[in-house]
Amino acid sequence: MRKLSALSIIALCWFLLVMEGCCLPIQNKPGNGVVFWAKNAGTPFQRFQLAKQNTPELIAFIRRMPKGADLHTHVSGATYAEFILERADGNKMNYDLNANVFTKKEADQSNGTPKKIISIQELKNNPAFLAQYLNAASMRGWYPNTTNGHDHFFSTFECFRQGKGEPEDIIPEMMARNRYEKIQYLELMVQCMPDDLADKFKQALPDFDLNNLEQMLAQTAPLMKDKTIEDAIHRYLDERETKIRQTPGLDYAITGNDGDLVIRYIVQVKRTGPLKDFFASALVSILAVNVDNRIVGLNVVAPEDDPASWESFNAQMKILDFLWNKMDKPKFTFHAGEL
Repeated sequence: MRKLSALSIIALCWFLLVMEGCCLPIQNKPGNGVVFWAKNAGTPFQRFQLAKQNTPELIAFIRRMPKGADLHTHVSGATYAEFILERADGNKMNYDLNANVFTKKEADQSNGTPKKIISIQELKNNPAFLAQYLNAASMRGWYPNTTNGHDHFFSTFECFRQGKGEPEDIIPEMMARNRYEKIQYLELMVQCMPDDLADKFKQALPDFDLNNLEQMLAQTAPLMKDKTIEDAIHRYLDERETKIRQTPGLDYAITGNDGDLVIRYIVQVKRTGPLKDFFASALVSILAVNVDNRIVGLNVVAPEDDPASWESFNAQMKILDFLWNKMDKPKFTFHAGEL
């Protein structure tokens, strides 16, 4: 309800501001020397009219304006290449110039031949190397008539993974930026449970029969009743949020309705594996949605044009429809124009 009310309030405020447009006093018209942040600048609409005089003031005005929610936010795609570079430096990694990934391999010491592995310090100090990294790790490096944007986009994630950008490091950085922009609610797509939980459900399904999903669900019944599974989900998020709260300078609430930035999660189910893996992952993910109110929904991820995605799409939708009806109809999200 928090996110809906915030968005509704913004819509109402915008309507009221527009209605006030006919009441702009002459003394506060743009060009009369009044700035939008002055005490006597008038109503929000009048301040907006003043801010539109130039781009820097308009940016400052929009940044100050309270905003509702940022939904469907991929944590691994919402951070910046510069931040991952700092994480890699803190993790004492080096950089592979050929593969454009961070590595634990030793840096080349030779000065006579072209280097393959360089230190992070050399990467930072060499403008050509730094430009190569930033181009490889962000969409700034994609240009028409080069590699296609799709492939370039997905290749950036490997660089981020190798840089060891963990959610408990990335999320505080995201929170600081969003709070600065007056965002009130963040819905983050990120790992929400230990990897071994889905593995337990896979092991409970020695064979998988798409035409007998009732039996597949019955085979996992003992796990569905296992309290340790629920405890592991709670503990996983508790530990992450404890680490987040320990971030220096992060002195505001991140959960509950008493903070100025509320965080919720969307659990992700990967679409490119075998159907048995998809069923097990979807099952434990829906369980997570149902047992921990910090997890508000489920989303299917991985490239939509992967052969496993389009070959298995109908079967995966059948699985999700079955589990949705069997498990209290949790919230699902899908990309617009899915496949």
